[in-house]
Amino acid sequence: MPPHTIASAAAALRAGQITSVELTTAALDVIAARNGATNAFILVDRPGAWARAAEADAERARGVGLGPLHGVPMSVK
Repeated sequence: MPPHTIASAAAALRAGQITSVELTTAALDVIAARNGATNAFILVDRPGAWARAAEADAERARGVGLGPLHGVPMSVK
């Protein structure tokens, strides 16, 4: 089960317990399951989100750190 807070997601990424792709997939799954009722998102770019998550995982594997939330999926409203 993925972490439920941004802080726990970031910690899990740093500890290597989860990948950004896994976090992103979990977030997209929640959006797909709930957006019909909440209508919170008008556009969800699944392929783009997965591509960016894979890029973040590759960067982290190379030791590139772009801050404490690097690789944590977020949305803009």
